[in-house]
Amino acid sequence: GCHRQRYAEVNIDTDGRLAITAAIRKALQKNRTAFDPRQYLGPARDAVRTWIIEEMKAFGTAGHAEDYEPATLDDMKNYTLRVSVVVQM
Repeated sequence: GCHRQRYAEVNIDTDGRLAITAAIRKALQKNRTAFDPRQYLGPARDAVRTWIIEEMKAFGTAGHAEDYEPATLDDMKNYTLRVSVVVQM
């Protein structure tokens, strides 16, 4: 939620779902008999990748991978992942 320090939480999950859904619809319109998920999930994956890159640049979070130490999957079990971005107001 919002914090007293004038920060706002921006939920971007819906935008990602919309990017995926739009790409799947477009792929299925091109090929209405598509049965193999690779025919429509590949374009969806590409669309969400492009969208994520744009959002990371817009929020100023791109290029900070070296700011963090790598973690193993076992390390990650101790963390809760939230799909949100906090921006300073």
